[in-house]
Amino acid sequence: MRKALKFVVPAAVFLALAAAVLLGSGLVRDRTRSEGGENVRNALRQAVVTCYALEGAYPPSVAYLEENYGLRINHDAYRVHYQLVADNLFPELQVIEKK
Repeated sequence: MRKALKFVVPAAVFLALAAAVLLGSGLVRDRTRSEGGENVRNALRQAVVTCYALEGAYPPSVAYLEENYGLRINHDAYRVHYQLVADNLFPELQVIEKK
């Protein structure tokens, strides 16, 4: 009986630790993904405001910001909705994470 416990207890501890690591990595991945979308939104807003400050008009498209202001967006991971209403009105911005 004691020999069996020598193997069961360490195995149970190992399985508990492995489960905790797997659960923790899933939570970190989900949090990183949600923060990634927020980082894309912030970078997009900053590029839009910088363009307006330098050129006096909001940029016509996201592609314009990527070409002229160094904005980099992973279009495989995020869908960006950018709608310019007028040159002097802040555009409608939306970043949607693709699944």
